[in-house]
Amino acid sequence: MSLIFVASPGLTGGEVQYLDATGLFTAIVRAVICVEVFNFFTKRGITIKMPDGVPPAIAAAFAALIPGAVLAIGWWIIRHMLGFDLAGGLFVVISKVVPVASTYVATALAETLHAFLWTLGIHGDMTIGIALEPIWNTNLAANAQAVADGLKPMAIYTSQFRSFVVPGGSGATLPLAFYFTRSKSERLRKVGWLGIWPGIFNINEPITFGAPVIFNPVLAIPFIVITFINTTVAYLATSAGLVRATYIAAPWTLPSPLLMFIETGYDWRAIILVLLTEFVIPGIIWFPAFKAWEKEVLLKEEAAVKK
Repeated sequence: MSLIFVASPGLTGGEVQYLDATGLFTAIVRAVICVEVFNFFTKRGITIKMPDGVPPAIAAAFAALIPGAVLAIGWWIIRHMLGFDLAGGLFVVISKVVPVASTYVATALAETLHAFLWTLGIHGDMTIGIALEPIWNTNLAANAQAVADGLKPMAIYTSQFRSFVVPGGSGATLPLAFYFTRSKSERLRKVGWLGIWPGIFNINEPITFGAPVIFNPVLAIPFIVITFINTTVAYLATSAGLVRATYIAAPWTLPSPLLMFIETGYDWRAIILVLLTEFVIPGIIWFPAFKAWEKEVLLKEEAAVKK
């Protein structure tokens, strides 16, 4: 229904642009409002009720008449009587929000929060993605358009940029998985071998939940610190022009060096950067944390054997 009224006869030439992908965000907002209004009327019984025995499809059609009419008239009043351009207004808001949410400070805060949430057992990527996905997509589209126009992509914070931050999975735990495979603890060795293969393809739940990182300060602190440092290094390298900003969307399960090579438009320097954020920085930080956690696990295993 929201799409129907976006395409009403009163559209001007400038508004027709919102019939393509640029109007998707507006459609989502209108769809949410329509569903909530429909739900409001339905829960309160403000609908046309048909007698028992009427086929369900017909009864549902009549039940939708009142909320449907309210929505149709309401959108018409908002657009034509009040003259409020929802699509244009949303893009004005987005144009103000996107630059602020794409700064280094905003990026570092968002990614550090994402890592912190993971240590509490909350899916950090999906949580921040709810708010930031539109911004990531806007930046990616802007970069793709810039390249198509023969210009340099300038927007840094995209969903694809995050693969510099979380190579091998959130917290860049692939080095930790390698360390686990060499552990004196049998349990940690098993966790390491279970986690190392999916980790190559950026899936690290076996490590996050198996080590565990969650509710474990010994591993949670480096998990957060690595994310912050990776964000800083990747952002500074991209903003300094040492690596091209991402403008191509590729399957995130590709091994990180190949993934970032593709997403930066085949920039070989991206391979060096992602190797730095996937192995060098995390490898240095994870090692003392691994040794400390291995010591605790071994003590627990020895205590269990004595019992």
